[in-house]
Formats: sequence, structure tokens, C-alpha cells
Amino acid sequence: MAVPCDVQELPVGQSANSNDNAKYVQGLIDQALGSKQDGNDSFKAGDYKKATTHYTNAIDHFEDVIECHSTIEEKGVEEEEEISPGGGSSGNNKSDVVSECSTTDGTTTAADLHGEAATTANGEPATSNDAVDHAAVAAAVANATTGANTNGVAPMEGVVSTKPKTTVTEIRNVDNETSRKVARDMAICYSNRAFCHIKMENFGSAIIDAERAVEVDPAYSKSYYRLGCARFALLKYKDAMKAFKSLVRLAPADKDAKLKLKECEKAVQQQKFAAAIATEGTAPISELCEKFVQNLEIEDTYKGPIYPGKDQITSDWVVTFLDYMKEQKVIHKKSAYQMVLDVLKLLKTHTTVQKLEAEDEFTVCGDVHGQYYDLLNIFSLNGFPSETNPYLFNGDFVDRGSFSIEVILALFAWKLCYPDKVHLARGNHETRNMNKLYGFEGETRNKFDVQLYNLFCETFCYLPLCHVLNKEIFIVHGGLFSADNVTIEDLEKEDRIGEPPDSGRIVEMLWSDPGPLPGRYPSKRGVGVAFGHDVTDNFLKTNDLSMVVRSHEMKDEGYELEHNGKLCTIFSAPNYCDQMKNKGAFIRYKVGKENRSKWIEKETEQVKKSNEYLRDLSYKVVSFEHVPHPEVRAMRFANPMLGSMMGM
Repeated sequence: MAVPCDVQELPVGQSANSNDNAKYVQGLIDQALGSKQDGNDSFKAGDYKKATTHYTNAIDHFEDVIECHSTIEEKGVEEEEEISPGGGSSGNNKSDVVSECSTTDGTTTAADLHGEAATTANGEPATSNDAVDHAAVAAAVANATTGANTNGVAPMEGVVSTKPKTTVTEIRNVDNETSRKVARDMAICYSNRAFCHIKMENFGSAIIDAERAVEVDPAYSKSYYRLGCARFALLKYKDAMKAFKSLVRLAPADKDAKLKLKECEKAVQQQKFAAAIATEGTAPISELCEKFVQNLEIEDTYKGPIYPGKDQITSDWVVTFLDYMKEQKVIHKKSAYQMVLDVLKLLKTHTTVQKLEAEDEFTVCGDVHGQYYDLLNIFSLNGFPSETNPYLFNGDFVDRGSFSIEVILALFAWKLCYPDKVHLARGNHETRNMNKLYGFEGETRNKFDVQLYNLFCETFCYLPLCHVLNKEIFIVHGGLFSADNVTIEDLEKEDRIGEPPDSGRIVEMLWSDPGPLPGRYPSKRGVGVAFGHDVTDNFLKTNDLSMVVRSHEMKDEGYELEHNGKLCTIFSAPNYCDQMKNKGAFIRYKVGKENRSKWIEKETEQVKKSNEYLRDLSYKVVSFEHVPHPEVRAMRFANPMLGSMMGM
């Protein structure tokens, strides 16, 4: 953060220091613009975390500039030098321009939101100095910020600036061209940082930044775009609609803005329709599918594998089935329905908390997200599931990756083959709302039909929410809870059957994240809670457990140890969405600690230290790179609005 502004008080008529003040403020502006450019460069390189840090630094410096200008005006110090924020403030510097799909921005018009050249009414390139429709701006702000800051999200340490923010009044009261340009640059940085958060799926933080950008410079249209996209991603369709209405008011000729608004209006209507259907008490889709499947025939022209039934399925059949799908071939509809129906019956015998006892070794995998060829690579590295090689897949099997059908059918096939050795947990993406946005619904409709998709949705509702391994390891997709002293017995009482509610322990198990600070604070995602090491310690002590394993977050090495080594995030989708360049990883547990030091001798010191917390288990982590897959882009089947805002 820049040094706080310290403007000397000058005697009346003395202006010797005005040049010094101008130079000092210009220095802050130069630092801010440098950090802003560093942020743009990091974003273009795909390093969104680093970009976020640079934009935070730029925002801090811009805040200081505004504060200094306010102080100068209050003390009657006249500026004698013109202070120019540089090319970035006017929006004419092309190095500032980052398009929606691959870059950040420095322009001001909505037409450039999707990478098209912005123009004025006469066809000339638009800049931040174009005339502003103040009535449209006022209406846009009133509409977009209605209910602002009601998303239950607060800034997090290391995510946004901890510097006290300059008030909007302070910014608007400094009535000079320089400060207006600084306000525009600051809004751009907030908007760009919001885009980084969208890329990292920190939608709660993105909402905060976009709302702040609207406050700082209500005429900067891209802020409304980021705000609408982040709200849409959190399924806040009505709030997203408000933001896009504001955008259309500011840029009535922008076609993309109008399309986004129509998409929101459509989503709102679908929500109302789904809610109306849910109250009608219709029969479970599985009952209809049981009758439907009986009448299906397998044509003579079909030459692929045919599901033999849960009592006849073998590992050889599963391997043949996996190889068949590897060639981008789709199993017959009848077999697909039968497999899902049999898994549903099996999951109905499970409980919310599954207690597992490993006899020798046991593998835990994190998010796979429709990356079928990386799933096959896991089996290549670690062996197929078997009676002696049990697996737990910790949720988020589907969505984003465009081979989600292949992933879920492969996992279901192994579950049917080894029902007591292959375990599946529910993730936040095994839910109807997420599938509608992120691709699984579209993919299932494309490869089969909507009825099979609805059957999947019913089946997902019966997936266990967490597992306890050998009375030591608590394994859950998301994280821990908004209250202390939660027991395993409390979790066993949770009714998991159905779509997740808006709040409570079920949502927290699916959505929460560990954080670097003690205590609890609102999640950067806008859902669930962020929790510190003390929360982890309390949960482990309350339940006589040794370690928490969770997934839910992409990690550069495929895993990360936090909370003094008592919590491990495991993520098994390398080069996530074909963009993130991360590794995948899985955890391999071994019963007994007699030969622990030899078994983990190649592990990092952090992993070795973490092993010391375990009583009768040892573990090591295997990281791996992504493998090639057919040329089908990630998010191909996602809602078009989600695909465009994620740059796909």
C-alpha cells in the first residue's frame, strides 16, 4: 500500500509546495498505473491470483490519490501542475484493454465487453471522455445496487484490499479532471479484479468488487457486466437481471448486453416453473424410468457393450466399457438407464455419513469435473478399483469438462462392480441448479435425453455427504461448519435426500472452504462459510478424529495442506477446464504406521509432518499432469452465458 497522504499546510498565498504535492500525487498515480499494467499482464498469462494482487496494489494507490486530492482541496492548496494519470485513464491505451474472454479492460463502453471494437454513434472509437448520459447513469446505479451488499459476503484477507475505502462522496466531491480519471482507473481495477475472481470461481468476492466499481464510477459500464455475471453464477437470477438492465440503460445499442438480459429473464421464468412443479408432488422419475426401460429394445445395429446387470457385472466388462467410451462412443440408452437405476437402488441403502474401514491401502480422489481422460490416467497410475484397491471419489464428478457422461457412467460401473470398495460422495455440482448452468444437463440431453438427466438428478440426491475412514479421517467435499462442537451424530441426522437447501450443514458440507485466518468469516464464493484452523481443531477434537480431507478447490499441485497439516485439499482435475495449468492429485492411505517412515520417505517435509497427527494410518500424495483428450472444448455444453464469461 502507498504511504498515507501527508499534505503540508501552507500559509495563505504560499504555493511553493504545490509542485511538491503534485509530484507526490503523480508518483502515486504512476505506481498505481504500473500495478494495473502488471495486473493486466498477469491476467493475460493466466495467473489470476497474481493479477488479483497487482490490482489490489493499484486500488490502494488510487485510494491514496483520491484521499490526497481531498486533503489538498480541503486545505486550500491549489494545484499548479497538470497531473496526468497516463494513457490508462482515458481508455485509449490498448495495453489496458482486456477482452471478456481472455483479457482485462481499460475501455468504457459496453460494446467492447465481448471483444468488439467500441464505437460512438458516429462510428468513431469511443473513449472515457465521451459524453455521459447522466440520467441513464443514475437509473443504472439505482437499479443495479438495489439491495447491494446483501449477498452475505465480506472481503477476505489476501483477496481484497484491507485499506479503508475512500467514500463515494469523497470521490465525487473532488471535482477535477485528474480525479475523475483516477476514479475511472480505480473502477477498471475493481472490475478487472472482479473478472479474476470470476475466473477463480470466487463469485462472492466478484460481486463485492463489481459493486464497488459501480460506486466509484457509475458510468463505467463493464462493472455492471461483471456484477451480472457473478450474480448469475451464484444462481441469483433476479439480481443478475437488475445488473444487466442497468447495463442496457447505459449501452442501449449493445447486443451482447441485451442477450445477457434475455438469458436472465429466461432463467427467472424457469426458476418459477421448477418451483411450481416441485409443489405438485409428482412421482419420482425413477418409477417412470423403470417402466420405460422395460419397453426399450437394443437394435441389432448396436455393436457396443451391453450392461449385464448388477449381479453379473465384472471388472473385465467395466474395462471394456471404459475402452469403448474412450473412443467417444456412447453406450446404448437402455444400458445407461439400467446402470443408473441400479446405482440409485444401491445408494438408497447408504447413509448420510458412511463409515469405512480400510484393511490395507485406500485412495481418495477429488474433483474430476468431466475430465474422463484424466480419470483414465488416474487408473493407469494407481490401478483399477478392486477388492484390494478401494477408492473414494469425493464429489464433483460432472460439469465443466465435456466428458461428464463418460466420467459418471465409469464411476457408476465401478460402483456396481465393487459396491463395498468404490465410494462416491456428493459435491456441490451433483445438484440440479449447478448442472443446468455448468454443462451436465446439456451434455446428457445431447448424448441421451432429458429423462436420463432427471434420473441422474434423483440419483445424486442419495449420494452420501461425507465419509469417516478408519475412525480417523473425515472426508467431505466442501468443508466444515458455522458452529462449533458439531458431531458425527449430528451429521447422521441430516436428511440428505433432495436438492440442497439455501443454508445449514448440508450446504456447508458441499460449499465451505478453509481460510488462512482463525474463526469464521463469509466465503469468497458467496455460499457456505470460510473457517480457520481453530474450527478444524475443534471439529477434530470433538469427534476424536485426526485429519480433514476435502476437495472443492483447484490447487496448483493438485493438493494443499492447511491448518497446520490437519486439513488437506485434494483436486484431481489437472489443467482444469483446459486453462488453469494445475496438476491433479490423489491421496493414498495405508493402514498401520510400522513402516511409515520408509513408505513416505519421498514425500515433502510438510506431508511427513502431517503424517505425525495420524494414529493408525499413513498417507502420501501423488501429483500428476494432464493428458491429451479429443478436441472437444471444456464447457461446450454449459449455459452459453457461463461459457462466455469464463472465456470459453
